Amino acid sequence: MAEALVVKRNPVILREIAAGEARGEARAEARGRAKSILQILETRGVAVSSVQRDEILACVDADRLDRWLKQALVAAATEELLG
Repeated sequence: MAEALVVKRNPVILREIAAGEARGEARAEARGRAKSILQILETRGVAVSSVQRDEILACVDADRLDRWLKQALVAAATEELLG
């Protein structure tokens, strides 16, 4: 039935599909930013605990991730990012 609604280009179904795709893209982008933060910290020799790593990887707030990304470039400790 859902397939038939998609084929008929039902606007409600198409809107939900688009929203789901947007959520998926946002999660993927957040995951990429989080991995970049961790890579920067690792390259700079800044220690990251497993709890901190999990917190960074779990974050989906784009503004917070951007802030952490900038701080990762200069922070002496991971606590400076997450604090």
